[in-house]
Amino acid sequence: MENLIIILGGNGRLGSCLIEYFLKNKNNTIVNIDMLENEKSKADINLVCNINQKSLTTDIQKIAGNKKIIIINASGLQHSFLTKNIDNANFHSPKEFVENLVSADLKFFFVQISSISSTFGKEIIPEIGQGQPINFYGETKLKFEQFLSRFLPQENYIILRPGAFYGDNFKNQNFDKFIKLLQKGVFIFPSEKTYRSYTNIETISSALQIILDELSFNSELPVRISNITDTNSISTLDLFFDYKKQSNHKKPPIIIPTFIFKFISKLSYFLETKLKIHINLLTMISEQGYDFTGEVDEFFENQGIKRFETKF
Repeated sequence: MENLIIILGGNGRLGSCLIEYFLKNKNNTIVNIDMLENEKSKADINLVCNINQKSLTTDIQKIAGNKKIIIINASGLQHSFLTKNIDNANFHSPKEFVENLVSADLKFFFVQISSISSTFGKEIIPEIGQGQPINFYGETKLKFEQFLSRFLPQENYIILRPGAFYGDNFKNQNFDKFIKLLQKGVFIFPSEKTYRSYTNIETISSALQIILDELSFNSELPVRISNITDTNSISTLDLFFDYKKQSNHKKPPIIIPTFIFKFISKLSYFLETKLKIHINLLTMISEQGYDFTGEVDEFFENQGIKRFETKF
């Protein structure tokens, strides 16, 4: 059966990469839903509107016909001065979109691309609805995961928690900012080395292809949640030393006690939840005080998911 693949946020960096990947298979019809226009989008159908509009359900029904509907939520917002925008993008809008589809009795399979920052720690084994985010972005992603677990049946959604994306086709703006800070010699690191998981864009594509292949044989898949990460996590300090070696960087790293990063994290979280203000730099600094690592689960390992060593 032909697939109708709907990419929410298809004009974003992640969504654009996924559209290009899925267009390689001519049996797929690709629909891009985004609130921003993009003349360069290569999707078969581009719908420019907010994803919580009720009229979208009618549009999807007309386009779908007898195709199997697979919705991939690649939309989201990590940084915005007002946290209301982050909450709307990551929680309220996709929530209302799913509620509209269900109320119209539309059959679909939903893939939620969440974030490994929904919780923190070493070797995280995720459980649906469980997490301990250190920032508002992670909290909104976790809230939507919890909504899916309450609202959708136990056979038509999967949650993927990737690390920070990178790769030939993916421009990681935050990592570019980090490199610029390194070049200026002003970046700071915690006294306790912490580790983070990254995800090559080809790894998330591989995971999504595994899901599509499974759905071609089964009309239903057991609900699951999985980290989607590179084979090894890496510390930001190690990245600094790699950069230092490659570029003949002269300045030493600035090391400060780890508890200062955690204090900054609590300050940032207070500003986000109480005053509704998000400060990008505070988030970047506070994340250095925590581990964000994890392995993919057995399902993807057994299906031969494509994974990489973290290299930039």
